[in-house]
Amino acid sequence: MKKRRLTAMLICLVLAFTVLFTSCGTKGKDLDDGKTEQDTPSPTEKEKPDDGKEGAEATPKPDGGDKEVSGDTVFDYKKDINVLTLDQEDKFDSFLNELYLLLITTDSFTLHFKMQNPSEYGINLPYTYGDEDADSLSEEFIKKVEEGLSTFDYATLTDSQQVIYDLLAYELDMYERGEAFDDDSFYVWALSQNNNFISGIQSMFTEYSIQTEEDAEDFIELLKLFPDYLEAEEQNIKEDMDGGARLTKAMYDMSLDMAEDWMSDTPEENIIYVAFESNLQEADLDDESEQKYLSDIAEVIEDELLPAIEDYRDFIEGLGGTDESEGLCSFENGKEYYDWLLESYIGAGMTPDELFNYVSAKYDEAWERIMEIGEENPIALATFAYAESVYSDDPEEIMQALAEHAKEEFPDVGELDWIISYLDERQEVESVAAYYLSPQLDNIGRRVIRVNGSNVSDSVSLFTTLAHEGIPGHLFQDEFSMRKDNYQEMNSALTYLGYQEGWAMYVEKLAYGWCLESEVNAELNNLNNILSFMMISIADIGINYKGWSREEFESWMAEQGITDEESLDYIYEMSVSDPGLYPAYGIGYLLMEDTVEALVEDSYTEKEAYEKILDVGCSPFTVLWNRLGIDADDIKYEYPF
Repeated sequence: MKKRRLTAMLICLVLAFTVLFTSCGTKGKDLDDGKTEQDTPSPTEKEKPDDGKEGAEATPKPDGGDKEVSGDTVFDYKKDINVLTLDQEDKFDSFLNELYLLLITTDSFTLHFKMQNPSEYGINLPYTYGDEDADSLSEEFIKKVEEGLSTFDYATLTDSQQVIYDLLAYELDMYERGEAFDDDSFYVWALSQNNNFISGIQSMFTEYSIQTEEDAEDFIELLKLFPDYLEAEEQNIKEDMDGGARLTKAMYDMSLDMAEDWMSDTPEENIIYVAFESNLQEADLDDESEQKYLSDIAEVIEDELLPAIEDYRDFIEGLGGTDESEGLCSFENGKEYYDWLLESYIGAGMTPDELFNYVSAKYDEAWERIMEIGEENPIALATFAYAESVYSDDPEEIMQALAEHAKEEFPDVGELDWIISYLDERQEVESVAAYYLSPQLDNIGRRVIRVNGSNVSDSVSLFTTLAHEGIPGHLFQDEFSMRKDNYQEMNSALTYLGYQEGWAMYVEKLAYGWCLESEVNAELNNLNNILSFMMISIADIGINYKGWSREEFESWMAEQGITDEESLDYIYEMSVSDPGLYPAYGIGYLLMEDTVEALVEDSYTEKEAYEKILDVGCSPFTVLWNRLGIDADDIKYEYPF
């Protein structure tokens, strides 16, 4: 079985999903083996034209501390450094930079989304989607981590270096635990509903920034390799299914729909052409050059992309789908794998049973609070869903308002800029409300948020969504991290969904209070939102770990007042297709809220608590609590369920 990777594609494409009632996730793809130079390109690789610049690997910089954001870059690799002359702290930074360089040179998309001008730092890479043996990156990365950590004295490192040391040690532990499932087969993860590879690579193309002519040329060359990439993925899927991996009917139907999204009657109507034409405007080319590139991309779409997608659609149709749709615990070693998966997403050091008890208790508390409010203010309970924001529905005005609130209640990160745009209808995904793109490290002023107008239709949801994706959510997280004196690029490479989305959902709670006049309306809207996530989290653990049948799932959902088939199908199949995903969001929020409360109880103000959490940075909760001096046992508590 191909495990879910240690490091999914490093592009920070952070999504806000509408799940029935909203969630968030990341899209990823297989990775390259980390080599920047190969004599013989793979089937999904092509040599890049020589630009006259040195093509050797960049040598890691020696100075990781006291870094300031200068201009539009936080990336300052330096070449020709004698590592033997460095002190312990600088050697550790050099070690981290070596790891980071390995990760960002896995494929052309990762490198482009992380750096605008990599050749200026001596980093050149053939056009590639990555190595077909995706596990090779994990193995090479882990080997370097294992060898590197053993050479450093933890006590001699700075606080920020110790955090990254802890994260790498955590990755080592998770990798070793995950090796137990190497020979197991579960589901065809490449065709899951939220992490389907074909949807992920589409996002890589549609969000590929084109700021120069070279970017346009790179885009076209990568698209020419698309047929070979599809063939390689088809082979991987065949091997997974031959090994016993299961493809449910829902995953099959979703994969067919996603293939259809690539189809068009003419090249100019194709989603890739539409995105390319739109993104090309940023390069500000003359009319003649622009028309040349549009003509070139239309030709590639017609000659390469459309025939390849038709073949892929036929391939998927030939697979069929099984009605056998059960949780992970129906497989041999499935319960153990789910335990590992939850820990890799959340990092709370809790067993699935403990997490189930934890979220169940919180779920009951939330319902009790709603009933309490209903007794005190029945009108509010009946009308809270119709409350309107005190702000307009203009995204720019909302972001300005959010920035002002953040200045008052959060640590200072200076002035911020952003780019907000609505997705073209052909780029909209039904479950996605919005997403945020982390800036390139040598172009940090380009902070992009995309909004799905079809899924964000009212002023309150738009306000809270922009808080989640922007300020003080994901964009703010990025900015705080990059402006730290001790910022290290590896901070952007190791991400943990529970912390990342727990923070963004926590600020949604605050955003309800900012945009609604009535405190009770704000509280009820947030309770309603988080109850949805908690309910799906309970169902996810019930299905995948406790062995709930479809009938038991529907019975429990009926007790919660959910009986319509569409909602039941969505939640059940999502839990089967993407196990552990929604607990990362729902439980991540609860753990983040408890972490803030623990710091406040320890006499910190809320603003100070936010700064301490952000200062540690994205991490498993066990690492976060250890750095903050919080006893994990104070977070856990038993519940008779």
